Amino acid sequence: MKITDKEILYKAILKAENHGYKEHLRFLPIITGNLCNYNEFCTMVFWEHKEKIIFSKEFAKAFWGEKTINTINWYPWAYTSIEKWRFHLGEMAMHNAPLKYIERFLCD
Repeated sequence: MKITDKEILYKAILKAENHGYKEHLRFLPIITGNLCNYNEFCTMVFWEHKEKIIFSKEFAKAFWGEKTINTINWYPWAYTSIEKWRFHLGEMAMHNAPLKYIERFLCD
């Protein structure tokens, strides 16, 4: 079953929250009274700020982790070490559909 970009964003935020990410909460307004569907409301608010959220280093660190990985530069030929979050943030920035890039890592 194909999931929507909004669902990808929401699931990615939940995954990052499980690893300590809280920066997205600053986008939520202070609300008095009850909401019918809090999750739907949060998804709507976060959708309006999706680029600020997914391209932040805090989100990337929580989502992909800070472990160092080795990469290969084909020209000039060399191995380099880079933090996992930096690598994926750069890859996502070059991707045509950043949320589809994130979707591949939701089950990690």
